[in-house]
Amino acid sequence: MAFESEYRKRSVNPKTLKLDQLFSGRDSKGDAVYPGDRKIKREDAVCIQLHKVRLECKEINKWVGKIAYTLAVYYPNDFAISYVASEAEKQKIVAIDIDIDEEK
Repeated sequence: MAFESEYRKRSVNPKTLKLDQLFSGRDSKGDAVYPGDRKIKREDAVCIQLHKVRLECKEINKWVGKIAYTLAVYYPNDFAISYVASEAEKQKIVAIDIDIDEEK
């Protein structure tokens, strides 16, 4: 299983410098069944996974053989909030807040 190894070997795309596949899949070998990294989450909490990977590439470049640390963050749809708003939207929000305060 993933936690038993020093690092995971992962291919990196030399053009985009992105990992081809970060997560490990399901593993049913041995006494326990590992459901896979994508299944390690909860729907009522933000989940964070830390990964240590050794980069591999078919082309020779400065990233081959390097160790990289990655962070995967999962949050349920119910937790999603838009943090980007136009100035007009911000003014509406402020106006609503003022109206609510004045009603008290």
